Amino acid sequence: MTILEAYARALAQPAPANDERLSLHLIDTVGAWLAGAASAEGREIIASMRGGALLGAGPLDQLTLAVATTRLTEIDDIHRASCVTCGAVVIPASFIMARALGASAVQFASALRHGYETMMRLGMAVNGPGVLARGVWPTYLAAPMGAAAATSALLGLTPAQTAQAMAIALAQTSGAPGGHGPGRSSRWLLSGLAARSGVASALMASQGFTGDLTLLDADWFQRTHGLAFDPAPFTAPQPILHQTSMKPWCAAKQTVSATDAFRVYLAEGGSAARVASIRVHVPSAYRVMISSKPPGRLGRIINLGWQLGLVAHHPQAMLDLDREPTPQDALVEAFAQKVEIVADASLDAFYPAQWPARLEITLDDGSVIERMASEALGDPGAQLDAAAVAAKFARVTGHIGAHKAQSLLTLLHGPVESLDLAALEAALNAALQG
Repeated sequence: MTILEAYARALAQPAPANDERLSLHLIDTVGAWLAGAASAEGREIIASMRGGALLGAGPLDQLTLAVATTRLTEIDDIHRASCVTCGAVVIPASFIMARALGASAVQFASALRHGYETMMRLGMAVNGPGVLARGVWPTYLAAPMGAAAATSALLGLTPAQTAQAMAIALAQTSGAPGGHGPGRSSRWLLSGLAARSGVASALMASQGFTGDLTLLDADWFQRTHGLAFDPAPFTAPQPILHQTSMKPWCAAKQTVSATDAFRVYLAEGGSAARVASIRVHVPSAYRVMISSKPPGRLGRIINLGWQLGLVAHHPQAMLDLDREPTPQDALVEAFAQKVEIVADASLDAFYPAQWPARLEITLDDGSVIERMASEALGDPGAQLDAAAVAAKFARVTGHIGAHKAQSLLTLLHGPVESLDLAALEAALNAALQG
């Protein structure tokens, strides 16, 4: 039996029902979906693609845009050990296809679990956090297989058919989107198209099409992608959804531990005005990334100095997706200049299970205060509870009005297996259309 066949059988085993964490991830991601569609970049993507030669109005086209605009927000969930952002891919694609296929809420819940588990396990198998620095985008790589697994649950495919769906999806896997060029970035649409290919793979398998079931059994990833493949994650019996982190604000996940440590320092009475400098120790793997500052919105999301400056001088903007220039920018930039980021080998041992940071905060009198964070706000060790997720949802969906937002939140509340998908679709479409 191949790895794909064995894993498809494992997916078919009964899963825990009424999982509150699954429900909270659904709420969190629907918030990101709405926020992303209303963001400046999201609106531009939708206006450019909808009704054109590439994308029409069918469910595969809808989910392509939904995944793209959800993922661009940088407020969606992430699994650290795989470096994969599952929710932005699995939840919009699964919901749109559930409605298109007439699937039940129970099937929808299974689709979410299968998609999350598959994306995380594939990301771990190729060492997603490690290959990120080589230009491999783990979410882009895992999206086809994850979407195929999720759609297989919606279609009620047998384990044999699900294995074929995942094999067909793997044949369409890239993972290497290239760097950020000037002008309009294709990156987010690529993630949507990757999810679309996975959904199409399951639809193909349902019609009897087959793929190569041996792709995960030999050196296919090494030969075709230059990636070592460890099959162990696909044989681990326990679900790993609970290992996923939620982001408390809009930022690259690699910056969140340091930002949270500084936020706690200020909450405890520390003064941003007295900070002379901050040296931030992080694992070697992502020091370069969070030290860089590309132009525009991206730089205001991945640059750690900028995040710390926001916490110090404009904290209400932490959940601002567009990151447009503000009057506070001069203060934020001046604070960012005080931040030095260094690679610390002693923190490498935490990574990638945790993405830690240690801060040395030097004050104006020369005294030094240290703060360490390995489980930041939103991580499994410091989870956002239902109230925090609801508050974040309200904040990022403020553009649709409090009444619509609360109505959606009410429909999303409770076990995923018991949701009224038709009512949720109507409310979500009304919110997306303004």
